[in-house]
Amino acid sequence: SPRLSSASSLFSSLNPVKWGRSTSHQESPTPTVSTPTHQQTREKVKIWVRNEAQRILEEKFKESLGSRHPALTILRRLSAQVDHLTKKPQNGERCLKEIQSILVENDISPFEVYQSGL
Repeated sequence: SPRLSSASSLFSSLNPVKWGRSTSHQESPTPTVSTPTHQQTREKVKIWVRNEAQRILEEKFKESLGSRHPALTILRRLSAQVDHLTKKPQNGERCLKEIQSILVENDISPFEVYQSGL
């Protein structure tokens, strides 16, 4: 797999034991190999981790990231009403009725209540 080989080559290039080694077995002088700095190595790893995380999210959790997922829709509706209530208290009665409607119509978890700011 191309991803596996790129990961393997990345990890092998990060192994300090292999830095500066020549791949040929001749007794000729080894060319000067610039050793990556700690910061360069760290950046390579960060980029690789970010790319792998994005790939895993897209492959494994694609459906749950969609905006049509029922739990996310409920959470967004609840959060929007809480936000409206704090920004426009004069419309408080309408916001509270909508919050009541959301709570009565749906099975809301404590996580959703907390996450929405309610």
